[in-house]
Amino acid sequence: MSSRKQLSPFRKTLGILTILSVMIVSLFVGLMAGGGPFWRDSGRSSNLGDVDLIGFSFVTGLLSIAALLAGVALYAVVVVTRMFIFDLRRPVWQSVKVRWFLANILVPLPIMFGVSGLVAAIGAPLLIPLGMAYGTAFLVLILVPLILLQLLLIWFRTWTPLVSRLIRARLRALGVEPARMDRGILLGISDPAFTSLGKGLIEDDVGMLWIEPDELVYEGDNDQFRIRREQCLSIERVVDAAATSAYFGNVNIILTIAEDGAGLRRVRLHPESTWTMTGIARASDRLADKLEQWKGDVPSF
Repeated sequence: MSSRKQLSPFRKTLGILTILSVMIVSLFVGLMAGGGPFWRDSGRSSNLGDVDLIGFSFVTGLLSIAALLAGVALYAVVVVTRMFIFDLRRPVWQSVKVRWFLANILVPLPIMFGVSGLVAAIGAPLLIPLGMAYGTAFLVLILVPLILLQLLLIWFRTWTPLVSRLIRARLRALGVEPARMDRGILLGISDPAFTSLGKGLIEDDVGMLWIEPDELVYEGDNDQFRIRREQCLSIERVVDAAATSAYFGNVNIILTIAEDGAGLRRVRLHPESTWTMTGIARASDRLADKLEQWKGDVPSF
């Protein structure tokens, strides 16, 4: 197996600074739209009274709780219905990839605004007595949580349970027994000739991988392969610099395989069972170790 080489510290730092810069500029623009970060009302008469402030915060809190509950309910519905995909007799992954983009926008928004609204409702009455104008306090308490939640969602993989449910349901429709699925590894595959840049979801297919004593078997939504040990020509570790997971230490596994009746094929593997980007990096390392043991015929206990 080729050496495992992560993205360079310089490129990681550059990527993180770019994301932070965009978010800081967004925060600054938001504050300037509210009159500037140091804006104060021109007179006490223009400020909300204490009773009005508490009432406004109370209403904001109730609306935020409603948005938060609606967002959580929408997330549950999307996961349970597998993005409203019910016919699993035919390939579904390409349809999921189209719906994924909309779900990534529509589902997190009410949750994020709900959390931010709650922070603003609780925090505004605390900041205003310190001299901050209500408009500025409200904007700060809305925008800062939104930015922090955006950072969290870069690391946290919201749709892991959806992918798991989708893969299992599709494989059941293909006749794979549940007991066999319990031994499989949730996996996505892609063509290493293409990077994540501009592709959205990099995975071309999702399914399960089984590491058998004499075979490596993959069964997916619309793809499959079954190879013997001698047909696995190489196991490489190559970083996809355009992938978010690369900035959390992930180095992809690339197999070069020779299938019966077909030419050489290179397949990039994407573990799908983890909830975080750092979890992907660890899962790739564990899978690479298992594949190395399998190829070298080293028993794994």
